[in-house]
Amino acid sequence: MLLPFADICTIDSYFCKLVREHFHLLDINPDFRMLDESEKDIMRVEAARGDSGGRLLRGPVTYRTGEGRIELGLWAEQGLESYAGGIRYRRTVTLDALPAGRLWLDLGHVRGTAEVWINGQSAGVRVLSPYRYDVTAWVQTGANQIEVLVLNTLAPYLDVQSPTFYVFPGQCDSGLLGPVRMLTTHQG
Repeated sequence: MLLPFADICTIDSYFCKLVREHFHLLDINPDFRMLDESEKDIMRVEAARGDSGGRLLRGPVTYRTGEGRIELGLWAEQGLESYAGGIRYRRTVTLDALPAGRLWLDLGHVRGTAEVWINGQSAGVRVLSPYRYDVTAWVQTGANQIEVLVLNTLAPYLDVQSPTFYVFPGQCDSGLLGPVRMLTTHQG
């Protein structure tokens, strides 16, 4: 079948036109607006309960992600109720001198699996408490880059997208809650 006309436009304007024409099918307010430049990197897509995102689209969707800020705490309390994946926390810590004994990074309370890197070197993975890492071998005087990757399960996503009685209370809790501390043990 030949199309009676063709639009030449950017992908943004194409999707804007598509949404404007079919807002009633997508359960979107017809007075929606496009994100401005300051908002363009903060997009979150969540399908309605029982629907999956791909059900609405006929082709691949590409997007760019960037760095953002998230505080210590549950991800759901910061707008990530149905997020399943990982979040990377980064901090630079400056040490004036190295301690005489061992130096430990204690993540405190974590809901998920945590992997720690110190100055680009893996200090290990923990899947359950205690989330404590001996980082003595990787720290140095001066600036030290600490990176913590927290990965959760599919429970938050499944609880929204495909409700099941197999997601138990508390299973959707995800995040690095802390307190995060550096601890030392002195040599004897």
